[in-house]
Formats: sequence, structure tokens, C-alpha cells
Amino acid sequence: MRTRSWFTMLVVAALMVFMAASAHAGWRHCTGTTARGPNLSETILLLDDQPNHTVRMVVWEGKIGCSCPEIDGATVAHRDYYDMTPAGGSYICYWTILTQGTDKIFGTSKGSWKVEAKKDGSWESTGSGELEYYGGTGKLEGLKGKGAVKSKRTPTAVSITWEADVYLPD
Repeated sequence: MRTRSWFTMLVVAALMVFMAASAHAGWRHCTGTTARGPNLSETILLLDDQPNHTVRMVVWEGKIGCSCPEIDGATVAHRDYYDMTPAGGSYICYWTILTQGTDKIFGTSKGSWKVEAKKDGSWESTGSGELEYYGGTGKLEGLKGKGAVKSKRTPTAVSITWEADVYLPD
């Protein structure tokens, strides 16, 4: 009888170790924020089809806060393309995330936003889009996923939030 209880305890302990070791692999739902830094560069193309219509290429870096520890605290480098009018526009972004463990994650997002003029002369823009993780390096090679991104911008602040279902490899 004593041998059976020791055997049971050993099996339970082995299962717990296995579950802990495989907790990082598989599909996870990650939510996060991106703290946008200043523009590192910006190229503006002025179009003449309507007033104040521009296409912009903007490069910037930021910091990520994320519910998934593999991504939390990472730095992100953005290369964004905006088609802009005073009323809003569309965007496509390519980004590289450098994790604290020095692995990289590659992704893209696309969407649109609208601008609302306020009575006091200020403005606010709100945007939404979809994002896709399409690869990684090191421990994150084979990473993939899809999700949604939302943004809000005023003359003094930028807020970027997102959520995604991400496959994190072993």
C-alpha cells in the first residue's frame, strides 16, 4: 500500500513538472499596450488631388507592456505608412519586436482612423485595425498570431492597445 502512494505521488509530481515545462508552448491570448516614442524619421509626400492629402512614412520606436511574459518589456521598431487627409486615413505598419531575451518577433498591422474636430479647436483621432505576427527568431522561431489594435490620439497624447491570439513555440 505504501508503494502505491509513493508511486502516485511520483506520477503527480512528474505531471506537474511536464505541465510547467510546456506552459510556454501553444496558443495564448495576449493583451498589451505600446508606449509610442518620438518619430526617428518622417518623409512626407504632398498630393494635389485634394487639400491637405499626404502620404507619410514614419519610423519610430516604443516600449511594450504585455500580459504574455515573453513579450512584456520588449522594444518595438515601427515602419509605418499613412495615407492621410484632414478627416482621417488608412495605414499599414511593419514592426520588429526585440524581446528582453534578444529574440525578435516580426509583424504587420493595417487599418484606418478618423479625426473629430472639437468645438474648442482641438482634435481627437480614433483608429482600429488588425495585426498579424508572422515570425520570430531564436526561441520564438515559428511564432504566429492574429489580433486587433486600437488607437486614440490627441494633440498631447497617444494611446495604443491591442490583443492577439499568439502561438508561442516550444
